[in-house]
Amino acid sequence: MLESIKVTFQARPAGRSSNAYTGEITVDIPDRCPHCGKTSAPLVLNAITTDSNVNMANVGVLLKCMAVDCRKYFVSQYTNIGDKWTRVSFSYNPPIDIDIPQNIVELSPEFANIYEQSVIAENHGLDKIDGVAYRKAAEFLYKDYAIKRHPNDEDKIKKMFLKQVIQKYMNEYPKIQNLALSVAYLGNDETHYERRNTDRDLQDLKRFLNSSIKIIDADLDVDESLEFNQSSDK
Repeated sequence: MLESIKVTFQARPAGRSSNAYTGEITVDIPDRCPHCGKTSAPLVLNAITTDSNVNMANVGVLLKCMAVDCRKYFVSQYTNIGDKWTRVSFSYNPPIDIDIPQNIVELSPEFANIYEQSVIAENHGLDKIDGVAYRKAAEFLYKDYAIKRHPNDEDKIKKMFLKQVIQKYMNEYPKIQNLALSVAYLGNDETHYERRNTDRDLQDLKRFLNSSIKIIDADLDVDESLEFNQSSDK
């Protein structure tokens, strides 16, 4: 939530050091650090403008994030619009934590790549395309999993519709199959003109997809444990 505070600024008009002056304005201070992405009240350190007191239109405010593991400086700029100081948006890009299990990365590198881009798109507010991206990522995950279980049908699986792959090649894995079908249905809603499942949204798609990731990851761990148990040296 933005906090409105009064800021005292120093003015140093460009090329006019003799015309320096001070003033006070009320601005909204951002409560989210553009570096670490955490929410906290920043420390206001300084404010400055290079405009003259006659045509003062822009003020820069130097802030410091107070999160213990960040403490970085950033600038918030304000412009005078209709006697109100409005914050100018900057394109800082805070880090986005994306945790994909190593099993999944090895199973489907393309899924991992697309999934990461989907999360970035969502975090940047690209709500018209993030769902489409998640749907595309899901296709790679489920098809690559099906190929791992049925390597002799790799070429066939690549060419089939996702729903057909799920129905034909995942019967032995009912939990994954049900989650995959739900993701496919909701993913189609993200790509079609009209939504069929109006009681569901992107968050449901992500929840089912993330559950799929966990179960497939666990299933691949089981494969590894079976190989270990069947080895001769114990």
